[in-house]
Formats: sequence, structure tokens, C-alpha cells
Amino acid sequence: MPTVTDLIGPAGRLDAILDEPFGSHARSGQAPAIRAAVVFAHPHPQYGGTMHTKAVFQGAKGLVRIGCAVLRFNFRGVGRSAGTFDLGDGEKRGRNGAGDEAPAQWRPPVGVQGAPTIQERSGRNGAGDEAPAQWRPPVGVQGAPTILKDDFRSALDYMAARYPGVKLWAAGFSFGAWVALEVGADDDRVSVLIGIAPPVATSLSGHEYTFERTLASRKAKFFVQGEDDEVCPLAGLRAFYARLEEPRELAIIDSADHLFEGKTQEVGEALEDLLKDYEG
Repeated sequence: MPTVTDLIGPAGRLDAILDEPFGSHARSGQAPAIRAAVVFAHPHPQYGGTMHTKAVFQGAKGLVRIGCAVLRFNFRGVGRSAGTFDLGDGEKRGRNGAGDEAPAQWRPPVGVQGAPTIQERSGRNGAGDEAPAQWRPPVGVQGAPTILKDDFRSALDYMAARYPGVKLWAAGFSFGAWVALEVGADDDRVSVLIGIAPPVATSLSGHEYTFERTLASRKAKFFVQGEDDEVCPLAGLRAFYARLEEPRELAIIDSADHLFEGKTQEVGEALEDLLKDYEG
């Protein structure tokens, strides 16, 4: 599980880990028959998401077990990644549509009571109250979180260069699933889209994500969802899934919440089962 030191995004170096099925000595052009090169995106950074989030870690392990090389990375401003997470239009310029930084009032103060975290799951603070509205970007306005897609594209470029001729897959969990699905659907190099608990309905954080490219895509799509997901509800995913073009497959993990607490190993097992016999 070597640390990657040469992944460069628009804001600078991105902190990353590469899991390879044949051990740390595997190298591009030398490892036998790597099945696919996968980029795996983590949940929303301002709710605590990182490349070390348990469901991301276990999902990557499941893909490695079926012969994939998997790159996990931290978005800009997360961990040791360069840059600043700013809730702006970071997939284009790291800023909002007008070229300005996202308004400061949409950035939750670090460590202040009521600032939402992914661990709190539901957009509520430690006391069980909703996170203050001023920390939620208005839905659909400039500066709302249409972010970090350029970081994901840089990771795709990295994997395509490291594994020339190998199939490229795009994967992500929660917010990272939105990034992966939409970028992957729009990138001709990507053949498979993988979403774990994607925010296809309005999330409890107040953000709204659109999936126009995913809905229009005829690429193979695979989903893993918790039965009791309180952030990205199963009913919303079922409605979204019904609108998708074939091919598509869905695995539901019984009694699992959004973070798959106590069931993260099942995320990897579900991906393994979904994709081990896929031949596309």
C-alpha cells in the first residue's frame, strides 16, 4: 500500500495511496493482467470525509481482491493535499462560477459546536439539533458544492498514465460518488461507474446534487446502498436507479446506515460480488 508522491492536481500535490493486487513491487507494464485501474473518491471533506474513511478503505480492498489497482486520494485541502477546500466551483478553477472564492459564511467554523461532520451523519450537531442554516450553502446558487472534479480528473490522468491500456473505472462514496459518477460518465476513458451511497436525493445537509451525465450514460453502473441510510435514503436511490440506462446493478446492505457503521467490510464484499464476474 505505497503512498503516492507524484499525483499533482490543479492546486498542487494530492495526498494519495495506491493499492495494487500484486503487492508493492507491481509497476506499470510489469504487473500481470491488472483488471482495471480505479480512482476512488471520499465523502464530503467538510463533514469529515477522507481517503481513510472506513467504507472507502474497505471498498478499495474489495476491488483489489478482484484484481484492480485502486487509487485513493484526499481532495485539495484535506490531509496533506495542497490547496484549500472552499465550497467553490473547484472542478474548474477552485473558485465559484464568477471566479471568486465561495462566500465565507458557507464555511462551517472548525471545531465550533453545531458545525456538521460526517460522523454526525444527519447534518445535526452533537446536541441533536440541526446545523445552523448559515453554514449550509443555498441549493443551486453559485458557490454551492459543485467542487473538486478537477482533482478527480487529475487522478484519472495519473492512473491512465501508470497503467496504459488498462480499463479505467471511477468510484466514490457519498459526495465522492457524485464526483466519480459525473466525471466518469463524461470521460471517454472510463468504462465503469461505481457509486456507494450517492446523494441522489436532496441530502440532509441541505445540498442538492444533480446527475445529468450519469443518467444519460450507457456505461456500466454499480451501486452499493445501506438499507437504513439516513443521509441518502434508499427510496431516493431506488427512484434514481429506475431512471438509469442499462447496464446497472444494485446491492443493498441490510440494516446499514450512511456510514455503514459495523458493516464497512460488507461494502468491499458487495463490490467484489458485483464486479468479480463483470466482463465489460
